[in-house]
Amino acid sequence: MYNISKSYVKLLGNALGYEYSSSEESAEEDFVYGDTLDVKLVYEWLSKITIESGNPDLGLKALRSTHPAMLGVLGYAVMSCETLGHALERLVNYHFLISSGSLLKLKLYNETFKIEGVEIGCQAPRVYIDSGLSVFLALIKWLVPYKSIKPLAVEFVYPKPDSLDLLKAVLVVR
Repeated sequence: MYNISKSYVKLLGNALGYEYSSSEESAEEDFVYGDTLDVKLVYEWLSKITIESGNPDLGLKALRSTHPAMLGVLGYAVMSCETLGHALERLVNYHFLISSGSLLKLKLYNETFKIEGVEIGCQAPRVYIDSGLSVFLALIKWLVPYKSIKPLAVEFVYPKPDSLDLLKAVLVVR
């Protein structure tokens, strides 16, 4: 079973305008796993609220409400770095503190970098992928507030949406 931090899920829910209810968990799961949730439960919850909202771009809403506190202790490690490169390295190297359900890879070049995210186990829903992108872009803005850092490219890992307007807005204007 792959897990994700309960505090991250709670704060992500707040950023999206929803509250995660742990009523779906059994008392035994809560006891055994403590501060984490089965990532499948989170994927199901996010898929459900996306359908209820009628907004396929729901995950992008996290951009405006992201705060480094979402990362818990990892947020402190990332925010204490002197450079964006070091912060990204810490984010990638210690991502497991938030989730064991995905891996991040970082490739640093002179003035550019490439981040790759890979989900382990079951396929993450679009809302989860989009919210991860939004959180990542918002953290970069927190780390480098006076410089506009924009993605050069983004690859879809889900079917191309009917409308790209909100995705383009998130990627270009921050």
